[in-house]
This record gives sequence, C-alpha cells and structure tokens, in this order.
Amino acid sequence: MEAPKPAAPHATGPGAPLWRRAFDKVERTVGEPLEEAVASRHMAQLFTVGLRVEGALQGVFERQTRTVLHFWNLPARSDVARLNRQVAALAAEVRGLAAELEQERRRES
Repeated sequence: MEAPKPAAPHATGPGAPLWRRAFDKVERTVGEPLEEAVASRHMAQLFTVGLRVEGALQGVFERQTRTVLHFWNLPARSDVARLNRQVAALAAEVRGLAAELEQERRRES
C-alpha cells in the first residue's frame, strides 16, 4: 500500500512560485475593473451598436459584390440561395408525387 502524497502548497499562498504570485497580483489589479466594464449597461449598448454597424457594412459589401458578379454574368450568393430553395421545393413535390403514385399502385393491386 502506498503512503498518501503530502499536500501541495496552496497555489496562491506564500509557498506559491514567484510567477504565480505576480500573475495573481496583476489579475486582481486588472481583472476586477474589466469584469465591471464588461458587465456594464454601457458595454451592452456598445456591443449592440457594433452588431448593427457590422450588419450594415455586410449588407453594403454583399450588394456591391452582387453587382460586380452580375456584371460578369456570375451568380451571387442570393442567386444560389434562391436556386437551392427551388430545388428543395421541387424535391418535395417529387416526393409527394412518388407517394401518390405508390398509393395508386397499391389500390390497383
């Protein structure tokens, strides 16, 4: 039977390595104000404005890209998305017709 290992010195206590004590001091000094800032109403408002600006810029970029692609007679993302929706609708219609055909065949048998 093995003897139990002695308990390690507390990670943040006086027996902790110098690098750990320095890290803990910096973390306490910087961490608390950052936590308060991130949890503030002002930060939430800034985040919301940032998301709106990002969405607006993305819309401008997509419109410009679509214009350039259409100029060169190339499909844009919106064109591919529309075609995907059409293919999905056609696939659903074919499945429905196949089910109706199968039911009709069963009635005739």
